[in-house]
Amino acid sequence: MRPPRRERKSTTVPTGGGIDPRLVAFVDKGGALAEQYRRLRTNLQAHGAGATSRIVVVSSATEKEGKTLTTLNLAAIFAENRNFKILVVDADLRKPMIGTRLGQPPGPGLAELLRGEVTPDRALRPTFLPNLTVLTAGEAPEDAAQLLASERMGNLLDLLRVEYDVILVDTAPVLIAADAGILGAHAEGVLLVVKLHETPRALVGQALESLGRAGSRVLGCVVTNVKEEDVKISAYDYSRE
Repeated sequence: MRPPRRERKSTTVPTGGGIDPRLVAFVDKGGALAEQYRRLRTNLQAHGAGATSRIVVVSSATEKEGKTLTTLNLAAIFAENRNFKILVVDADLRKPMIGTRLGQPPGPGLAELLRGEVTPDRALRPTFLPNLTVLTAGEAPEDAAQLLASERMGNLLDLLRVEYDVILVDTAPVLIAADAGILGAHAEGVLLVVKLHETPRALVGQALESLGRAGSRVLGCVVTNVKEEDVKISAYDYSRE
């Protein structure tokens, strides 16, 4: 059964204590950072990812590199095309943050869906962007690895691929769990988020090797924490080990 189509009404972006202010593509669409996400969208589309009926996994080598913010900002930029239906899936079942960043209350999500406790119409949530839907992680399970590696997860992504034009999947860091590599098998590729000056090159290399061993296609790296003085830094000098 396909997820039900929902009629959406355009709403304004909430202010105050709800949405994370770092979601620049939501709250400052005309800003310089939002424009960088548009460049990222263009680059992904040029390489055959992020077009219609595409799944892109977003991860990082370690924690606190900005993968969730990158996922949501990129989703908002894709949602600028009102002809596209965009879905964000929070598959970081260990430390889910998608719902928190969007200021959404707790509720059933991916974990409950994979356990067969709810149907898609209860787990999929609309956002204040009319063509952007999120599937939050739900209650963090102890069997996260087994759920994500299950046949049901693969079937769910196949089901969602039919309904949505672009699906962005936020996963646990590559060097903490095997999830990104596992889910990469169902996707067009993996986008690796790297925090400038804080992520050692050795860890980035290990993450890339891990994804390669899993057979995942690496679409590229997104560098976060970039300041004006960093713009001219050589790619080989980006990390201070």
